[in-house]
Amino acid sequence: MIEHQTGTARRPDTLQPSAPLVVRNAALVMYAGAVACVIRIVVALVTAGATKTAIEPKYPKLSASAINTLTHITVISEAVGALISAVLFLWIARECLQGKNWARITGTVFCALGLLGVLTAFLGVGAGRTAANLIMSVVVAGIGLISVCLLWQRGSNAYFRRFGRPAP
Repeated sequence: MIEHQTGTARRPDTLQPSAPLVVRNAALVMYAGAVACVIRIVVALVTAGATKTAIEPKYPKLSASAINTLTHITVISEAVGALISAVLFLWIARECLQGKNWARITGTVFCALGLLGVLTAFLGVGAGRTAANLIMSVVVAGIGLISVCLLWQRGSNAYFRRFGRPAP
């Protein structure tokens, strides 16, 4: 008789199956999204001077002190937003690998919000945005869109459905 060794104290039939390749690929893309968000933080900090230059013509009646304050608020908010995005990418990737359908849905909502943010950035809403910040916004949103597309492919639907049903 051949025994199946699991390396755990649980029975083999109670182990969680590994995620299909498409879900693992989506998680890898989300990890890349987290890295892109960290790069976005660096870009926001490095281009603070360019951000100030972009803000000045948009608000010509502000004093130099107010321009500096607005620049600091813009750079810090971009960095904090990118940090939050990085954490969300990591969290959603982990939960999706565990087969949690709510994570797939939540990731889709976050992606839609990110795409909406990119759209508002291109429409010129908010304080001055540099070209580098716009490019990084598009890169992060594109990575999010790719991961969401992978999460909703046919190969991943069965995996998420399996965990959504109550045990018999």
